[in-house]
Amino acid sequence: MEKKPLEIKKLQGTVRPCRETGNRMELAKVALPPHVPDGYDLNDEEMQIYQDVCTTMIGVGLLTMADLDAIVTYTKARHAMKKAWQAVDLEGVTVDIPTAAGTTKRKHPAFMVIADCFQITKDFRSKFGMTPSDRERLSMGSGKEQEKGEFDY
Repeated sequence: MEKKPLEIKKLQGTVRPCRETGNRMELAKVALPPHVPDGYDLNDEEMQIYQDVCTTMIGVGLLTMADLDAIVTYTKARHAMKKAWQAVDLEGVTVDIPTAAGTTKRKHPAFMVIADCFQITKDFRSKFGMTPSDRERLSMGSGKEQEKGEFDY
């Protein structure tokens, strides 16, 4: 299939500069921990997590302004997971649920919050290469020649 000329794409409103060869859209890197985006309210614990994550990502050159919403979501999920674990530690792994025949023991409802928050944080870490396996996957896709270790053939 033949590629449409850029002028036609502009007229049709289908031009996407980030996809044009040689005209890749570069996002501005952030040098200092940025302010929290408008519309979000972080408490002191969440703000500490936010600053730590931003500082880590700046250190490895990954943070852009487009990432701030994702960082706030990650921050909120980590904080909610911490609070859920505190509830489990305080109230126990099981809770008594009233039934018609008396009470029955069920898994603490906080485990659902923990599972949801864990998935959010896992996805975030994966997308930003914050685990060893993801860093390996991301570096393999960069097209750079990998240096062989003594056990690599």
